[in-house]
Amino acid sequence: MFQLDVDIAGFVELSRDSPAHAWVARAGFGRLLCGATLWEDAVKIIATTNTTWRQTVRMIELLVAKCGGVFPTQEEVARFTVDELQSDCRLGYRAKSIHALASCDLSTLPASTEDRYKFYLSLPGIGPYGAAHLLAMDGRHDFIAVDTEFRSFVRNRYHGGRRVSDATMLRRYRKWGKWKYLAYWSESWKRAVSGENK
Repeated sequence: MFQLDVDIAGFVELSRDSPAHAWVARAGFGRLLCGATLWEDAVKIIATTNTTWRQTVRMIELLVAKCGGVFPTQEEVARFTVDELQSDCRLGYRAKSIHALASCDLSTLPASTEDRYKFYLSLPGIGPYGAAHLLAMDGRHDFIAVDTEFRSFVRNRYHGGRRVSDATMLRRYRKWGKWKYLAYWSESWKRAVSGENK
């Protein structure tokens, strides 16, 4: 899913006033690729914790293969035991959270961003990073998913590689209001595609 239903006009407008983000409007940047369901996004986020990208991809491939077809439903995953998910899908400790998540009601979400963030935090295996990332998958960019990549990027780009607190790093994006995540993500994306180190 490419979030074509998400209105990002406010972000594009703000980016015009920032020299570092002026390219956003020209490039049509601002939409994130996400799964077809909250369930799929949540499972994939859980699978990214404390592992490499290659291992994450492998875990998801094994989970899909175990269930057959496309990304499995909650009901399909709930049929298996935690031990089966650990051994057959190599999910490790994540299997317990994913198995528990398969029994959660994900059909009704709170309307406000703050309440939705709290709801996501209540889900098995989802912490602040995961909750912020799930909000972004909803088209809500009020929170930044703070992880090692975010920390490395902000330290190197804005602090000469020095260690600074998460609060200091997050303050850099405060001016973006409800577009914080997209502001950070656009900088990180530009660096990645341009091959910049900073």
